[in-house]
Amino acid sequence: MDTLDAHVLPPDIEVAPASEVWLSLARQRLADYHAQMTSPKTPHTSERAAELSRAMRNEARILEHLSKLFVVQWHADAPGIHKLPNEILDYIFSLVAEMDRPCPPYDCRSHSAAEEKFCRLSNNREDAYTEIYPALGSGGYLGWLRLGHVCRSWRASLLGQPALWASDVGILPRGWDAMIERSRNMPLSIRVYSSPCRFEGKAVIDAISRLAPLHPILRQVRELDLIDACSGRLERLDGLFNSCTFPCLRRVAIDGQWRPVQPLLALPKIQAPQLRSLQLSNTFYRWTSSVLSSLTVGDGDDPFAAGLSLSNEHVMYMLQASASSLESLTLCGSLLQEGANPDDQVMPTIALSRLRYLRIDAEILGPGYWERYSRALASVRVPPTARIVLNALSEVDEDVQFTLGTEEIMDTNVDVVTDCLRARQGCNLDGLVISGCPNAVNPGDRETLSFAFYSDANGQLPALDSIDGDSDQPQSSLFMSFRYLTEVEYDPSLSYLLTLHQSDASVLAQLTSMAYMADLKFQDLLGIRRTFSSLLEASTHVRTFALRDAPLSASEDEDVDEDDWHSLMCMLGGPVLPELECLMLYDVVSLLTLRGVLRSRMRAFSECGQNVPKLKELRVYMVDNDAETSDNDTPAVLPPPLYEFADLVILNV
Repeated sequence: MDTLDAHVLPPDIEVAPASEVWLSLARQRLADYHAQMTSPKTPHTSERAAELSRAMRNEARILEHLSKLFVVQWHADAPGIHKLPNEILDYIFSLVAEMDRPCPPYDCRSHSAAEEKFCRLSNNREDAYTEIYPALGSGGYLGWLRLGHVCRSWRASLLGQPALWASDVGILPRGWDAMIERSRNMPLSIRVYSSPCRFEGKAVIDAISRLAPLHPILRQVRELDLIDACSGRLERLDGLFNSCTFPCLRRVAIDGQWRPVQPLLALPKIQAPQLRSLQLSNTFYRWTSSVLSSLTVGDGDDPFAAGLSLSNEHVMYMLQASASSLESLTLCGSLLQEGANPDDQVMPTIALSRLRYLRIDAEILGPGYWERYSRALASVRVPPTARIVLNALSEVDEDVQFTLGTEEIMDTNVDVVTDCLRARQGCNLDGLVISGCPNAVNPGDRETLSFAFYSDANGQLPALDSIDGDSDQPQSSLFMSFRYLTEVEYDPSLSYLLTLHQSDASVLAQLTSMAYMADLKFQDLLGIRRTFSSLLEASTHVRTFALRDAPLSASEDEDVDEDDWHSLMCMLGGPVLPELECLMLYDVVSLLTLRGVLRSRMRAFSECGQNVPKLKELRVYMVDNDAETSDNDTPAVLPPPLYEFADLVILNV
């Protein structure tokens, strides 16, 4: 039997081009050994047989060593995963780094549960990771640094991206030196999070505060993101800010929780000639920059939380320091103090010539609360193209002696609307969308009602399908949102709607398009009639009107006649909107009621001696659970044709 037949490659191994060379050589060597070992001239007990055996064993060891060298070289040149081009890996790593930042270590064992909130980052990712990996609780979370743990190739690629290492310097205090070294000469983004439970953060603050004013690190800083949650350590940087100029610094975000605001001249100054974005939460700094375009004072994620108490001198500095360059100004959760000196109440007019976005989040707990914002709003002049956003919160507080619906608070709300409209003087606000929604968690608790004014709408409305009470409608020129607590047998939303008419009726008279898309429930049927009748009667030039219909309960009020409104759609049954051309009705409760309402509208105008033409377009969107529809969403009882009221009728069921 020829033993060479057994020396072939197994069937599960792929044949390489060079395999025949190795097999040919192996067959030759094995054949030589086989011929000599089986020769009659070489007895098994002879010295020659022993020499051949030792030679075969040594040659096998050499081949085994060569095989190991092949495996080592294979691991070095061919990793276990497919190697992507470096530029693709760099791009993927940069995307991961934006979404998966490291978290600094914390230790809450010596603090109460109430204090633990100061040890968490603003998102929920940290909580989720520490629940899955409890060991990360004290050591933090590595984030995108874990990419270097995948394989040797990825680690080499990660180490070769200094921009990544420069993007999160300081957030992991133990890696401060290593990340500075690996960032090389790239612009630095320094992030520090210090709190009583993040004791290691102080090491980074101390390291920064000890840097000389001309230290190369300070000249590399492009971004500063500092959070000091009740640890009181940011004061150590005040001297550095006053003595150092940051030539490359473009963005600063500082959250100094519970740090009292000092008099203006006693505050440290951030000297950064290239500073473009500044966010100050629970603290205040002066700054030196002629190119600052974005300024936020307060916490945008929690705008109504207790924040700063700013005096007029702080507000004036805030408006004047970068008046010629500001494009975005946001004031969240800050309380504007009353001036002790009557002269402090007067604020000069400041022109923000480049401003495109102005946002105010104000908690209004009484008449005096808005007066401070009113003075600040009246002191600025913004371009006609600028967008103004107001978010107001009104709640009953133990220390505030007022009740929603009283003359004091409603007069304040009228002032709010009036001041915001005055700030938009010179704009053709001819489009209005009213939206609103109840509290998603507790529908009977807090509601939101919003007014969005559009410039140069010319009878057109924005897309209404995606509008709800929480969206700020970014295409609007003026957006006002009111959040308030509901009360039994009282509809605060009606009072807020009346402010539109009471503040400046001429604004309603210039509207060419109007929409009421709120999803609110009402209790006061008489109040509904008075409110909506006032709004529609004043809107004499509206050509396009949209309405989200809603059923109304029967009224027990003796002042309401027997012809009750069955739904909000009934508001159109009188001599209102004489120039109406396009009517869009959403969530229509009853098609039969719609025909009666449109006929009543025509009759009401006829009795007033006015001949109103047919509508050019009528769009009807039926509610899904309409009682008059069958299982296949087809009306069970179709009303007589609606073409007597409109040239074009579109029914969506």
